[in-house]
Amino acid sequence: MKKIFTLLLYLTTLFIFVGCEKATPTVDFYYTDHGEGYYTFYNDPYWSDYDIHGYDVYWHINGSHVSYYDSFDYQFTTSGYYDVELELYDYHTEKYYTKVKTIYVNLSSSGGGTGGGDDTSYPTASFTYDYYDNFEIDFYNNSLDATSYSWSFGDGKSSTEREPYHRYSQPGTYTVTLTARNSKGSHQATAKITITKPAYTYFLGIEYTRVPQLNHNYKFVLTDDDVFTTTWGDSQWRTIYSTPYQYIYQTPHLLDGLIDDDYYNLDVYMDTENSSGKIGSWRITTTELTQNYATEIWGNTNDGLTKVKIYFSYEREPLSGSPARNEIKKAKNPIIKEMSIITK
Repeated sequence: MKKIFTLLLYLTTLFIFVGCEKATPTVDFYYTDHGEGYYTFYNDPYWSDYDIHGYDVYWHINGSHVSYYDSFDYQFTTSGYYDVELELYDYHTEKYYTKVKTIYVNLSSSGGGTGGGDDTSYPTASFTYDYYDNFEIDFYNNSLDATSYSWSFGDGKSSTEREPYHRYSQPGTYTVTLTARNSKGSHQATAKITITKPAYTYFLGIEYTRVPQLNHNYKFVLTDDDVFTTTWGDSQWRTIYSTPYQYIYQTPHLLDGLIDDDYYNLDVYMDTENSSGKIGSWRITTTELTQNYATEIWGNTNDGLTKVKIYFSYEREPLSGSPARNEIKKAKNPIIKEMSIITK
């Protein structure tokens, strides 16, 4: 009987001991970016609900101890990446538990971001871009830990592609913003891009979208409105068997008469067995080129049977040689390559 009582006492004591034992905690923390390098770090609520006498708190930034409290404020003085470590010593298990997260601090940020939580890292937005002539920009996304993206190009246009291409219609300075998101929140990077006015306009070629008759020869001539007419583009005869049909110059024609000319005339000629002559004309104002900077202009000639599309290019430096062209786009040579990471 005594043995049974002793066994029951032992089991009861063991039950009480096990029942009162605290579960091993999981270490985690959050942080808030207030802007300009000023952050607040928070111990995860699971640990904050712990008995205040049950653990000790140790915060480290890049290996240096900075605080003993569940939450604390910290002012960074240099932009860059930092390893933030939360170390907890549990009195009950007599063990240390740690959590380390790497964050990017930008002293130019305006704040507003909150990060931390589970093992998913807070996203970091970053991008570079190549600025080409013809107002064209290729964007390269270097963001970290993001699952979705949104771009604002500063001209009222936007994109949700990871790495979009964008063409501006006018010179000017534009603020481009990339927002990177994941389940933790969002992060922004911005850059100011200055699009300069091109000094050179080139006539690249034409696309015949509709012609009066197939299986005939066609050519076009582009002239200005001067008293002494200047021919800016004169194509070869080409047989058109089907439309659309493109004729692109190997060497683009420089239109250096834009300041003096008000318009250009595009004349289309057709060669038949019985005759060869002009079948239609189309007037293009220089305003369409110097104000709208259109790279493609559609139009119907006055014969009502011919429809064409004309291609133009706008350059800050003169083209040299005979640049190879693929689908009317010149071989790209990046002018500017820039990176900006600005947290918001």
